[in-house]
Amino acid sequence: MRKIFYLLLVFVLVLFACSAGCTSSTTVSTPTSTPVPTPTSLAPDFKYSVGDVICDVDGENIYTGQIILDYRSTTDEYFIRIIGRDSVHGPWVEVYDYCPPEWKDRNGVNKQNEYLVGHVDVEPTWLTTPTPTATPVPTVTPIRLYWKFSLGDVVSSSSNTNSNTAWVIVDYKDMTDEYYIRTISRTSSNEPWGKVSNADPPKWSGRVTINKQYPYCIGHVDVPSAWRTTSNPTATPVSTTSNQDKELTSAVTSSRVSVGLLLMAVSRDYDQGDYYSMKSDGEKLEQTAQADYNKISKYRVSSDSQRLKTSYLSALNNAKNIGKYYKMAASEYIKGNDDKGDDYLDTAIWDYNPKYMVDLGVVIQEMGR
Repeated sequence: MRKIFYLLLVFVLVLFACSAGCTSSTTVSTPTSTPVPTPTSLAPDFKYSVGDVICDVDGENIYTGQIILDYRSTTDEYFIRIIGRDSVHGPWVEVYDYCPPEWKDRNGVNKQNEYLVGHVDVEPTWLTTPTPTATPVPTVTPIRLYWKFSLGDVVSSSSNTNSNTAWVIVDYKDMTDEYYIRTISRTSSNEPWGKVSNADPPKWSGRVTINKQYPYCIGHVDVPSAWRTTSNPTATPVSTTSNQDKELTSAVTSSRVSVGLLLMAVSRDYDQGDYYSMKSDGEKLEQTAQADYNKISKYRVSSDSQRLKTSYLSALNNAKNIGKYYKMAASEYIKGNDDKGDDYLDTAIWDYNPKYMVDLGVVIQEMGR
């Protein structure tokens, strides 16, 4: 039944592509130099033990997870808190006072954190939260538990902590997976970070790109709301800019073809059982949809074209997620985890594909063809 549905999906996608003018395993690395503590089993049928570091994603580039500190049998709950490390090969040793330990349902923890990424001996001090000192400490606001950086992190391309100029992360946009960053400075390495200049206004930049270009966190600050904006200009007259309705229509037409072809490709890959191609095409779909979103979102359009722009941006966001979950499903199929692969595929087909089709229907209506 599932295969018949996917064949029907390919047929529908072909129709949409034609309307646009087209005729056509990773595992967690364990440092060899660091001995791994032996887990203490709580019960034979338990998934995790005290000291296990767990996460909702699997992979090598994980800097933050959750550690199981204790278990309470009367309520069937784990005592957990966030734990981190400085590098992907470093030990899990850093707990955060801003996230004190808490009791959570064991089954809920198992469902939310499917992967074991490490194990450590539990320090007694981790079971409590120390009394804060009188020195104000900037609040670290994690965006995702396993992400490398947080809002307020001062990042740099160099690990030199004596640098006096760097970038600070002041916001995050989930729709495009981008950080909002701006330059920050200080007079000397003995002073706190805190000087921003309107001569260097904030800008949006891809999260993955920031992680690669500025891999080192050399400080942290609280982010005032004023840092997220640029001061009002002086009384210099502002020139009137023209709308880009024609450019929008051209870009949407081109994007519909490229995205439509990739949607057909991942469906065909699944139908043929070619999971390696399915993983590759899923990643291409995710990246193409994101790139088109970034481009089209910048067009200035009139009120007549606003519905077209909004609807297609929503369609691209759904297409990006379709590609993402096809890629994840393919990875699980390659590993032999068919049940997990089916779950990811169902998410792509039943959660995001219907939304994409609805948005695309509005786009076709707005474009008149």
